[in-house]
Amino acid sequence: MRIAKRQFGVVGLQRTGLAVTRALLARGGRVLATDAATMDQLPSDVAALSQMGAVVRVGDAAYEGLSDCEVIVISPGVPMDIPPLVAARQRGAEIIGEVELAYRLCPAPIIAITGTKGKTTTTTLLGEMLKAAGKPVVVAGNIGNAFIGELDRVTPEHTVVLEVSSFQLESTVHFRPHIACLLNIGEDHLDRYASMDDYIAAKMKIFANQGEGDFAVLNGDQPELANALSKGRGGRPCPTALFFSARGRKVAGTYQTGENLVFTLSAWQYGEHVICSRHDIHLRGEHNIANVLAASLMALLADAPLPAIREAIRHFKGVPHRLEIVDTLEGVTFVNDSQGTTPFATLRGLEAFDEPIVLIAGGRAKTDNFDALGAAIAQRCKGVVLIGEAAPAIADAARRAGFEPIQFSRTMDDAVRKAFDAAKPHGVVLLSPACASFDMFQSYEHRGNEFKRVVAEIKANG
Repeated sequence: MRIAKRQFGVVGLQRTGLAVTRALLARGGRVLATDAATMDQLPSDVAALSQMGAVVRVGDAAYEGLSDCEVIVISPGVPMDIPPLVAARQRGAEIIGEVELAYRLCPAPIIAITGTKGKTTTTTLLGEMLKAAGKPVVVAGNIGNAFIGELDRVTPEHTVVLEVSSFQLESTVHFRPHIACLLNIGEDHLDRYASMDDYIAAKMKIFANQGEGDFAVLNGDQPELANALSKGRGGRPCPTALFFSARGRKVAGTYQTGENLVFTLSAWQYGEHVICSRHDIHLRGEHNIANVLAASLMALLADAPLPAIREAIRHFKGVPHRLEIVDTLEGVTFVNDSQGTTPFATLRGLEAFDEPIVLIAGGRAKTDNFDALGAAIAQRCKGVVLIGEAAPAIADAARRAGFEPIQFSRTMDDAVRKAFDAAKPHGVVLLSPACASFDMFQSYEHRGNEFKRVVAEIKANG
């Protein structure tokens, strides 16, 4: 893709937009950088973009001149149907996202991973497997570092392991990963999508441009996903579909049988080959077995040898804010699953523990239906402490399921202390909010760090 001397617009000036603007300027592009927020609401780095050569327009002046841009690159949080983008598209501008832009500039093969739950864990673990195999690898994307910002260190010998969200996939056009994985689908982002069908369609775009010679990795425990793979391809060849199953389905790919995780890639060989034992895995929960199976399958497809895959599994302790064991005090284990921002994610967290659970949940709701969560609370929890805007709705759902030990808190400090008391003598305090964080916190990371801070204070105070 030619960048030099072309006029680009960048919409959204948080982390992704900043990285896009810098990359375009470094390659000789002319950039109009815009955001509807005011300068004092944006990162301090935005002010420096003008000195680098960008035209910066924010607040009330945002979007002025956008229709004169040849290519507009939007950040993941920007819907594609806002009026300035509609007007620019009608005047002939191409509108893409950061992932599409970086893909067009990337010299290396890409493995892309999406799903409602487990993206970051699987992406990180796959990166560790490829590193253990001695392969040069760059891990990027929705995991926290923009793909475009990593391109300067990517060579044709690298493999890019890329976490992609549905928001990022919406704005792809030609994006074609050599290996693409859809981990799972559960209800999420229905504040952005009109229906679950629209949300699933956005996720399925990860496979849209794949064809002969590519691999589609799918959850064998959600067979409806495989049925969606061939839809809308207009007769174009499908990628080779392989599967993983944490529930023991014998699929072409990886699955769990007894105490072992095994693979059989019937396109090349027959018979089961052991990847590792369940006891080699430090992560809790069936959903993390699925994540390990998915990562192992992709590593095998990328020619990583089994000993390297096994070594990475045995050393992998997980990532922060995903069922992260924080500490054990007076027999109570504190677990930070702040990344559990949907009921679907929180259900997976509740399933990960056999011990009595006191759940801390609540925040800004992404759905108006907490019935499944309420039923799970009634079945698996000994208590719940609710915070944030969604606390009344979650409480109502739990009460409808016959659950009564419910407390409310206005702060994380109070919530953790109440949960600690309720969990004694040998329970689990699980922060898995089933909601977004933005009513009380800056991000799910901020929320998780506050949880860990309170646990540390309790420990320090004896």
